[in-house]
Amino acid sequence: MSAKRLMIAHQPQGPVLKQFWRSQADVQVVIGPLGSAKTTDACTKILHYMNSMPPSRDIDHETGLRIRRSRWLVLRNTTVDLKGATIKDWRQVFTDDLGEFKMDSPITHHLKWKHADNNTIVQSEALFIGIDALSDIKKLRGYQVTGVWLDEAHEMLRDAVDMAFGRTGRYPKPAEVEYQRHMLLTTNAPPASHWLAKLSKRPPRNWEFFIQPGGVMRVQGKWVTNPKAENLKNLQPDYYEAQLGGKREDWIRANLANEFVHNIDGRPVHPDFSQRIHVSDEPLTPDPYETLHVGADWGRTPAGIIVQRHWLPDFDRPQWRVLRELTTRNTGIPAFAGAMIRLLARDFENIEVGDCWGDPSGGGPGWTDETAFQLAEAEGFLIYPSTCNNDPALRTGALDDCLTTFIGGEPGILIDPSCEMLIEGLAGGYHYRRMQTGNGEFYADKPDKKQPSSHIVEALHYVLVSEGEGERVLGDTSFEKVNRQVQDEYGGWSQPARYFE
Repeated sequence: MSAKRLMIAHQPQGPVLKQFWRSQADVQVVIGPLGSAKTTDACTKILHYMNSMPPSRDIDHETGLRIRRSRWLVLRNTTVDLKGATIKDWRQVFTDDLGEFKMDSPITHHLKWKHADNNTIVQSEALFIGIDALSDIKKLRGYQVTGVWLDEAHEMLRDAVDMAFGRTGRYPKPAEVEYQRHMLLTTNAPPASHWLAKLSKRPPRNWEFFIQPGGVMRVQGKWVTNPKAENLKNLQPDYYEAQLGGKREDWIRANLANEFVHNIDGRPVHPDFSQRIHVSDEPLTPDPYETLHVGADWGRTPAGIIVQRHWLPDFDRPQWRVLRELTTRNTGIPAFAGAMIRLLARDFENIEVGDCWGDPSGGGPGWTDETAFQLAEAEGFLIYPSTCNNDPALRTGALDDCLTTFIGGEPGILIDPSCEMLIEGLAGGYHYRRMQTGNGEFYADKPDKKQPSSHIVEALHYVLVSEGEGERVLGDTSFEKVNRQVQDEYGGWSQPARYFE
């Protein structure tokens, strides 16, 4: 076969894919929605790696040029998906004039082209394997390869990924040619509980994650095309919105919005939450001059949230910043109050703590003569009943308004990435349970309080409503009406009269 001279010119379709192209990490993970060009860029980067291999001492007999050798594994969770999707994408980049493609077992693409330097020849092969069974993982032991690409990696077992990486850097032998091994993983957003999602928060050494913008985003309660999505210019104008019809919310979030979704059998209470929009990429820095506020939920799993207003220039409405969460299990109110005091002292020394707000039920039936508020105050943690009057529409409406508001291009609420339980709850852990009857299915009219994340979300409700977001939902008159009712029936918010039956 006469070798074709190859020139590689590729323009990544977006800033995240540009970062991926610059990466030289051993393991590079691209997580993106459908249509985001992550597969095409992985193929093209492999082409680049093949072309960039150092020349060996071997001479190509046909051309008399030194050879740049490499061998790659291309893996997919099933052979059916490998043939139906991955190989089709591969052959869009690695065209027939680059080498012979054989559908034998294993499926192999023999590649050869003349390097742009005119002094060397590139010879490579790609082996395509579907991991259909656990026994296929063991078969990987026999391969000696330069690098690996795992397509739709979230559908593969961690053992397969670990085994595949162990086969890299073995061909050519490192003693003959010095080069860096690589493993590329491309995937749609995995579930939030998936090992890949967990690793993305704390990547291992020499792993890098590249998370693309979603193809869709929620605007005023509706899914619309995200103008920041990558590769839009190569898609039909209605590519994403055409896929919304008839799809479940969790499917849209994972495959189109590129969110790590918690597997639930129900409907999220706060569907406008987006991890990409409402969770900060970096830890949030508290403002030393702005007051902190705390929200709390009671029961045997008390939970607390610490928030602060953040004022953007030229705007009279603040952004809410959620800085910390405190979650517990089987914990009494005194222990919870002490833990909150220590958290505030440890992370927010010398920052003023303003009013703190808790579930106005005070703990509900079964409490002793001392209310949750009195028990907390005895430990030195002064907290008042939330002004929400435990109206679920008011509580959820206050948070929904923050989630759907943008202030100077910034979201109305921004969450520190350390608040993992809150993020889980907003991503669907706090939901209306799906109910089945003889007449079909419907959703419960109250959130599922058995979910651990429900408590921390409701703690956020209490502080937002009481710090003015409830007023935005109800309007000034209605908000004042609630406060007048509290004044008439309980004597206001004074400490001796803070118990609600």
